[in-house]
Amino acid sequence: MSFKHRIHSSRLPISALAIGWCVYHTNIAYNPLLNRYQICWILPHQDVATKYTFAKDDPLVVKVNRISDKLYNTNPILKDRQWLYHVFYKLTPYASALTDSIDPGVVRVSSGGVVTLSDDLLAFQLAHEMGHIIANHGQEKTAYWTLLLAAELVSTLFNWRYPIFRRLLFVYGVYFPKSREIELEADLIGKRVLTNAGYSYEEVPEYFKNIDKSFGASVFDEYRKIFNIFLPTHPSINDRIQNFSD
Repeated sequence: MSFKHRIHSSRLPISALAIGWCVYHTNIAYNPLLNRYQICWILPHQDVATKYTFAKDDPLVVKVNRISDKLYNTNPILKDRQWLYHVFYKLTPYASALTDSIDPGVVRVSSGGVVTLSDDLLAFQLAHEMGHIIANHGQEKTAYWTLLLAAELVSTLFNWRYPIFRRLLFVYGVYFPKSREIELEADLIGKRVLTNAGYSYEEVPEYFKNIDKSFGASVFDEYRKIFNIFLPTHPSINDRIQNFSD
């Protein structure tokens, strides 16, 4: 029996194994914070890496801790876990959530952002990334991506044609729209968190506009705007600004 024939004859058990493995590692539950059901990947405990960060007594770290402590102390929804904040060297304003760490929640902010952004905007960056963590967005994106890979494996085993269209359907039709949805959710959670702490979001729309300008003018800009609704993992600037227009 040829190898190809063995794979063909085993496609049902392989497909069942792939689907079963995904089901075993996922959880579907109602999230009252988002007022919707979520499918989340069950992540093992992760050790938190601390390299490439500034010392605890560095003025940049002190500033981040001052703002984050105020966010934490005024928002009960943040108090169900511990939090760590890492400042890493990067000139441009940037922040990210270490979404494979559930507890403690880990937020990373760039040194450039800490230096150049106002307290209000830095509070928004922190609150947005904290929103991703308390909303389980990292686990949700991992679940979607893994399920899409499993679906692509099954479709390949059963010789479904046009693989490029399968990938376009899975990634651009499901994964990217979900990614944009959770970014808007994190914006709204961040708005709530920073408002409770007494910070203002008045600067946020202009901040988004500056992010859009940072791409720089090029011959591809118009094409990027045309296909913006389909391609990126983040929503359009206009959609994000609408969350802060009141």
